[in-house]
Amino acid sequence: MRSALAFLLLLVGVVLVPVATAGRWAHDVLVPPDGFVATVAPLATDPTVTGEVEDRVVAATTRQLATGTGVDGRQVEPLVRLAVQRAVADPAFARVWRTSTRDVHAQLVDVLSGSSPATSDVGLRLAPVSGSVRRELVAAGVPFAERLPTVQATVTLVPGSELARARGAFALLEERGPELPVVTLLLIGLGLLVARRRTSALGYSCLAVLIEIGMVACAVLGARLVSPDAVPASLPTPVVHAVFDTLVSGLWRDLAVVAAGALLLLVVALVTGRPASR
Repeated sequence: MRSALAFLLLLVGVVLVPVATAGRWAHDVLVPPDGFVATVAPLATDPTVTGEVEDRVVAATTRQLATGTGVDGRQVEPLVRLAVQRAVADPAFARVWRTSTRDVHAQLVDVLSGSSPATSDVGLRLAPVSGSVRRELVAAGVPFAERLPTVQATVTLVPGSELARARGAFALLEERGPELPVVTLLLIGLGLLVARRRTSALGYSCLAVLIEIGMVACAVLGARLVSPDAVPASLPTPVVHAVFDTLVSGLWRDLAVVAAGALLLLVVALVTGRPASR
């Protein structure tokens, strides 16, 4: 009875290790706004992402200049691109990026929590960048630049229909995400305490955890490969991969910490479980 109880506790605890690790990471990234903004902050200096933002702002600004003022968009496009590049390269762009990504997080949470309908796509609004671009255009002497309206273009990042499928998981994550690691450690601790052969139980548990972490790592790599299929086709694959890599950087770190801990405990179990020589 005691062995069966120990086996059950360890089995559930070990199975929960990757779930708890990924759940805690997802909670810290998705639920608190500051966590999401801090996670994606490095993208403000990623050339792949900033280049795409520049292209979108240039296209929208040139189109508005041509429509609203009659200026030939092809003639002013070089000046517009230069102004956009200066605006993006300015240190103040980091603040603009935080404002934009905080808005993206609010859209994500609204769709995932059900506050917004499933038809609401999540996108990066380019309006916060337009003020800086307008100042640069005025300084460059572009005709009628001071009358340029705020760019209202939005870069769609994730269709709302894709996010709506995860509403149940998000609700569970929001409520139980921080508790999962504690429950997991408690189950494993109780299992080892109840086990008759604790050293062997620890060794097998650590080995199972290492295998699970390897499987999760393979799953993350697989998700990276298919990630472009889950977003609008207008987003280039390098941009999708850059965003994906930034979002999961914390998950890789947490997986590495768990794997290192399991490997260390496995070595301890092997050394202490070795029969003493006469």
